[in-house]
Amino acid sequence: MMLDENLPMRWLAHDYTYSYHTINNFRRSQHASKLIKHAFVYFTMALKDHGLIQNDAVFIDGTKVEADANKYSFTWRRAVEKYHAKLREKTSKLYEELVEKQVVQEMAPELVTSAEGMEVMEQELAEKITKLDEEIKQEPKIIKGGSVRKRRRRFLKNFAIN
Repeated sequence: MMLDENLPMRWLAHDYTYSYHTINNFRRSQHASKLIKHAFVYFTMALKDHGLIQNDAVFIDGTKVEADANKYSFTWRRAVEKYHAKLREKTSKLYEELVEKQVVQEMAPELVTSAEGMEVMEQELAEKITKLDEEIKQEPKIIKGGSVRKRRRRFLKNFAIN
C-alpha cells in the first residue's frame, strides 16, 4: 500500500494505515462528491483569478493516467472537443428547461454556456430554494395531498445537485 512505501504519504496520514474500505466509502459518499465538486469549482476560479487559465480552457494535453494504462488509454484532442461540444449542448438544454419551468430568468445566449452564466443560474436556484424553505416553515405540518412548495423545492434541488 502507498502508506507503507511512501514517506510523504505516511506523514500526511499521521502514520496511520487506512483500509481501502474507508477510502472507498469516502470516495463514494454524497458528502465527498459535493466536496470535490466545490473544491474543483473553487480551484478553477482561483486559477482564473490569477490569470493561469482562460474561461474557455478545457484540456488539450491528452494525458490520461490509469492503473492499467496501455496505448489505447490516451485521450485524443478530437474526443475532448466532442465532449466539450456535448457539454455545451447539455448546458443549453438545462438552461432552456429552467427558463421553461420559470426557475431562472432569460439570459443572453453567449452567457448561457459560460462559467459566469452557470454561476448566475446556480445563485438564482439557491435563492429560490432558500425562499421556498422559508415558506415551507410557515406551512401547517400536514397538508392533504402533499405540499406544492415541497415538491417545487425537491424539483429545484434536483437541478442544484446535478
